[in-house]
Amino acid sequence: MRHARRVTRAQQLRALRAELTAVQAKIGQKRYRTVQAVQARANTCLRRSPVGKLMQAAAYQTDDGTVALRWWVNTHALWQASHTDGRYLLVTNDFALSAQRMLALYRAKDQLDKRFLISKQDLRVRPIYLHQDDRIEAMLLLNMIALLAYSLLEREVRQHGLPLTLRQLIAQLENLTVIETHCWDGSVLYRLTPVSADQQALLAVVAQILTQRRIPRVRPALGRGGDHLIWLTPPGRAPTDEGARPITSRLMELSEATM
Repeated sequence: MRHARRVTRAQQLRALRAELTAVQAKIGQKRYRTVQAVQARANTCLRRSPVGKLMQAAAYQTDDGTVALRWWVNTHALWQASHTDGRYLLVTNDFALSAQRMLALYRAKDQLDKRFLISKQDLRVRPIYLHQDDRIEAMLLLNMIALLAYSLLEREVRQHGLPLTLRQLIAQLENLTVIETHCWDGSVLYRLTPVSADQQALLAVVAQILTQRRIPRVRPALGRGGDHLIWLTPPGRAPTDEGARPITSRLMELSEATM
């Protein structure tokens, strides 16, 4: 970080010198014939540059009456600026916090704003075409539940080693299609469109996340005993040990069959 900051500053100083050199080359032309005019042009270059405070420029008149321009680096200002290179200054009244914890809290301060940004963009909470208060409250409640599920799934994905936002995850999996075929005997055949290697890895992580989540037990759809998975079975049939499979297992079997 310190090296990168100093390299950037050096590049900005070179760019500022080039601008001042261009002003110097125009001395004697229209609007560059007096000391005041040249000084004004040089001050404009200093004011517009991000490192203008680190350099000084002065227009003057030589002994033979011509206008000249010189500039130099303010070494004291440069030393003060470089003194903080590579350092990120944070102030807190909680003296029990470590430096790493302070930085982590500071970086996380805008997460709430980003969640509402997702609510406005991905979940599209606006525009609102409702007029009754109870309907508006119901819609906002559903949106907040969706935002909670969105945020929790994104956290789980990152905790499993995938540095992806949920928006990126959806973009990579949105072209997957499950084809459901109902047969004459009442059975149902599920086929998955071809899956790439990246999608296969993502599906494995998502399947692992889903199997670790506890789904509320709703009878009779969840089967027997302590099962906590949704089962894929033909319509009108109860799940059995022979024919039933968890939805995550079925998803992985379909993806493996297309590889």
